[in-house]
Amino acid sequence: MKIIDRKASFGTIITLVILVTAIWNYFGLLGKIPQNNELVDVELFPPIEPYKCVETNELLYGGIRTRICIKPLENDVWISKSIANTGAFEGSKVSVVLKAVSMYPTAVFLDIGSNLGMYTVMVAAAGREVVAVDAMMVNLAYIHQSLQLNKTTKFVKLLNNPVS
Repeated sequence: MKIIDRKASFGTIITLVILVTAIWNYFGLLGKIPQNNELVDVELFPPIEPYKCVETNELLYGGIRTRICIKPLENDVWISKSIANTGAFEGSKVSVVLKAVSMYPTAVFLDIGSNLGMYTVMVAAAGREVVAVDAMMVNLAYIHQSLQLNKTTKFVKLLNNPVS
């Protein structure tokens, strides 16, 4: 039985960024996204009450900092708690992604299964385009709240869709 290392290498992330950008450009998808920057009607988001919106860790690549809204810790003991305690979730991987997108300024970052949007919010804070995909509208509502707080909604398209 072969064990697969789940840690994403920098090369793997660069390859994915290039691949997504190539596919995106090939099919001309960028021109088909509504100009209001939303693929989801934000009026349909369920009401949310963030536990708080916290400043991200300053040790991430490029010193990029922003704020991200988190769920009540009793409802999300993994991602929200990690962000509340350390200012990041998967901080080293987010740093690799930030470095990768900085090398490809025309790339569009695709965040599939975006959850609270740690990657989405950070890449948007870097001024790069993002498409965030999540099956749960409540997660997209949290991302939207964070983006509004940071005035970075113009960089992100939100898509409510399950992916398997």
